[in-house]
Order: sequence, then C-alpha cells, then structure tokens
Amino acid sequence: MAHRSNQFPRSERLKQQRQFAALRKSSHRSHQFPLLAFWNIVESESEAKIKVAFGAPKKHYAHASQRNLIKRRLRESYRTQKHSLTQLLDTKGLTVHLSVIVLKSDNTSYDLLRAKMMLLLQDIAAQVGHD
Repeated sequence: MAHRSNQFPRSERLKQQRQFAALRKSSHRSHQFPLLAFWNIVESESEAKIKVAFGAPKKHYAHASQRNLIKRRLRESYRTQKHSLTQLLDTKGLTVHLSVIVLKSDNTSYDLLRAKMMLLLQDIAAQVGHD
C-alpha cells in the first residue's frame, strides 16, 4: 500500500495574482454552507495536481484572529481529506486551482468545517469526473 502524505507543501498553495484573476474570470462553483469554492481545471506543468487558497472575509469576521483561526481550521480539514481528489486528478492527468471561502456563519467549529470540506471535495471530484 502506498504511503499517503498529509502534508500541505508550498507547491500546493495558490499564490500568484494571475491565478486568482483567472479564477475570478471563469470558474466553476461548488457550495456547501458555510463553504463556497471556486475552481478551474488548468493547463500546468506543476508537480502539484491541485493548488488551493483559503479565505475568510473581513466583512463577516472583523478580527484578524477570527479569520486566522477559520483559515487554520480550513487548511487542516483540507489537508487530511484531499487524497481522494488528488488521486482522481492523478489518474486523469489534470491540475485544478481551488479557492475556498467561508461565508457568514455562527458555527465555524472544526467538526462542521471538516464535514463540509469532505462534502465539498466530493462534489468537486464528481464534477471533475464528469468532464
């Protein structure tokens, strides 16, 4: 059995401004309240099959400590559940850019975000599998 890495290296982080601009222009959407994801299938020579960014809007979460806590929980839930999506992308030879945003919610516990992240990644995998 192959060893699965639960790491989230820098090569998997979506950082470039032009990549964010491409996501804003034309992207697919997936929604699992309180999570909203924008994603695109891209042509890339990168070793990472998926590049991800996480966000919590200042409009809904005024304090930086709140936003940082939510993004930390999102990264952790993604990191532990990304394997099914990355395995599908490997078999299809695709690369995906993904941006996950938390909408306004009273409950942003880790357990809720983990459950919703799993559903969100399954939804994206299903849509990628159809294409």
